[in-house]
Amino acid sequence: MTVAEIIKNRMEELHVDADQVAAACGVNRATVYRWLNGEIDNMRRQNIGSLAKFLQLDPAIIVGNLEIAPPPVILTMEKSF
Repeated sequence: MTVAEIIKNRMEELHVDADQVAAACGVNRATVYRWLNGEIDNMRRQNIGSLAKFLQLDPAIIVGNLEIAPPPVILTMEKSF
C-alpha cells in the first residue's frame, strides 16, 4: 500500500473530504489531490505534521514508513436526551 492509498483510506474512514484536509493543513484542494495521486513525493515538514494530526496518523507513515499500521477508527455513540 502506498502513502497516497493510506491517506485516501484514512480520509474515507474518518469521513472527511479534500476540502477539509486542505483547510486543516493550510493548503489548497489541488495540493491535497496531488498528494492523493502520488504526484508530490517530498511533502513540506509543516504539512506532514498537520496532515498526520488531522488524520490521526503517525507522521512516519506520511513520510513513507509503511511498517507502522494506521490506528483504528474509534467510533463513540453520543447519548441523546
